[in-house]
Amino acid sequence: MHYLTAVPNDMIVQSVDSLDWSAEVPRDYKPPAFGSCGAYNTVLTGDEFYLIMDRLAISPLDLSRATGFPQTSILFWRRSKQVPTNVALTVRHLQKLTHGVINALDHVTGCSFHNYGYRKIGDFWLPESWWRMCLARNSERTIMKDFHYSHKRSR
Repeated sequence: MHYLTAVPNDMIVQSVDSLDWSAEVPRDYKPPAFGSCGAYNTVLTGDEFYLIMDRLAISPLDLSRATGFPQTSILFWRRSKQVPTNVALTVRHLQKLTHGVINALDHVTGCSFHNYGYRKIGDFWLPESWWRMCLARNSERTIMKDFHYSHKRSR
């Protein structure tokens, strides 16, 4: 079990240049399981959960792959009054990682993206839609970025 700690910004800046990409989630991937942590708000309604998933550009299937939570549970939690604490912790952690990546992209002059696949950030494999969302959000506030689309079928 992992315990959430603050993610240093310099770690994110160093890693954003070389986020691993894979066409598929690796077969040996084990999603992290989080314990309690006082750093995040653990109260999360179903509506907030749905909004966060939408803002992160992550579908229920992709969130299931990244976290190990059953997809049917994710669909249920989207309509519930409150999601379980471990789910709230995980989603809040993904929000913080995403915010750090978007900020770290300020220091990157160019990078590539794909139409499919997954990126590794921290202990998670997130869909390429998440990476494209990070690039778009960063480009909304900066100029002179050189993003390259890759259609290669390499791993």
